[in-house]
Amino acid sequence: MPIYIRFINNKQVETTTLENKPKGEGWHEAPRDFSWQKSYCLAENGEITQCSDEDIKLELLQNAKSAALTSLNIYFHNYTGPYVGYSHHKAKSYDIQAQAAENILKAEEAKQPLNNKDTEIITPLAQVRDISVVEMAKLIQERANQAIKAIIKCEELESLAKKKIKEAKTDQELQNILDNFVKEIQVSLTQPKG
Repeated sequence: MPIYIRFINNKQVETTTLENKPKGEGWHEAPRDFSWQKSYCLAENGEITQCSDEDIKLELLQNAKSAALTSLNIYFHNYTGPYVGYSHHKAKSYDIQAQAAENILKAEEAKQPLNNKDTEIITPLAQVRDISVVEMAKLIQERANQAIKAIIKCEELESLAKKKIKEAKTDQELQNILDNFVKEIQVSLTQPKG
């Protein structure tokens, strides 16, 4: 029974044995000397050739880089989550609280009455902590400023790590980049206090 190999971007992605050529793009009949233990590429002239060790190492490194970028994204979201909220609703809540706090502090500074909508947002938080609405507004504003600085630092470290990942030449180098990213973020950031 004939063996067929499917190629995407000239790389072997699937192999099967069927009586007829499978439907769809990228399918080619395997060469007579086909081995299930080898990897194949599709040359520009349409000829199926065995991948060199260098080609295989390069593909594995590309896959490792892709996995490293995914891990980096997960680490980034884990460390920024406490500052921006773990969900859209929490992030929106933080934004509303920060805006209400800013309005309260502006009114307080201008010796104007506080807006009822703003105090409705901040009062429950202040009551839980047994502090005034103005003190709670100051606390929220301080935390919002800390969050901005933390997120900027995370983004800086993430951008640097992404650049290093693209330039990495080995799996070990990729692992070192990820480990260093995590260490730098842990050292650079102070988790928000509760």
